[in-house]
Amino acid sequence: MQTELADAVAGVNKNLQEITYSSENMSTETKGVLQSIGKLQQNMRQPQEDNTYNDLRENSIRQWLEDMSRHEDVAVRGGVKVTVEYLEDLKKQIRQLEEKCALKDAYLKKMKEKAGQ
Repeated sequence: MQTELADAVAGVNKNLQEITYSSENMSTETKGVLQSIGKLQQNMRQPQEDNTYNDLRENSIRQWLEDMSRHEDVAVRGGVKVTVEYLEDLKKQIRQLEEKCALKDAYLKKMKEKAGQ
């Protein structure tokens, strides 16, 4: 009888360990889900720009440049390389200006809050 009781206790302990392990995994998964929900809620509050037109335009230009890169004329192929580099430089300048604008906006918001106090 004691052997049966010991086996039963060992079985209960094993089940408790499995439940604990399962519970810990669920907590980790639940945290992940809650974080994802939080990010989604934050994204929903921020209006997203519709860049469909710009994306289509950029893809069209890239496709055209790719076609021109296979042109038989060396001058055209060289022009493609220069154009691609120029477009990348313009994108870089745009990102810098956007960052600068965001910094100015944040500064002006702080100044407005200080002036309102």
